[in-house]
Amino acid sequence: MANSPQNKIESGAQLAQELDTQQRQDILETAADVQKLLQQVERNYPTEMLKQPEAVIPYFIGQIEANPTLKYRLASALKVMTIPAFLDIVESPFANVLSLALKSWERPKE
Repeated sequence: MANSPQNKIESGAQLAQELDTQQRQDILETAADVQKLLQQVERNYPTEMLKQPEAVIPYFIGQIEANPTLKYRLASALKVMTIPAFLDIVESPFANVLSLALKSWERPKE
């Protein structure tokens, strides 16, 4: 179980911060929601995902922005984890698309 999502969360969290049980659960749920979104994008844009992943980034970001709950949860997860650590939890073959999208996404300010 050394490579479980739970262990990935803990290894990806910033060292200075402790994650409580609720934060871990929120991150796992957010990763599952993002994975579903990636699958939706893949169904709608299969060719673009393979040939030009950057072409679907506006759609992907639009879907995040259109879902206030996901937007908040994703922003919260990325406050305690790096993008690569979050991508490791999502485990998608299209992690490159997610990485590009998250790097260009204007996270909400609190």
